[in-house]
Amino acid sequence: MINKSFDRLFGYLLEKKLVALGIYRLPGASDNKYPYVVCNPDPKINISVRDKVFVIGKRISNDLIEEGG
Repeated sequence: MINKSFDRLFGYLLEKKLVALGIYRLPGASDNKYPYVVCNPDPKINISVRDKVFVIGKRISNDLIEEGG
């Protein structure tokens, strides 16, 4: 869901019975020099390839998990 809005990602994950809580934004994800966490981000914020998403759910499929990144 790169270059899509957080609300689209939220809806996509909700269909999979998962809830996105926030974003861990790595340096360079937007105009930031330092990493930071956003809880309950603005629905229109775009997801970058340098973002990680905090997700809760009973079962998170392996295709949604990035190890060691």
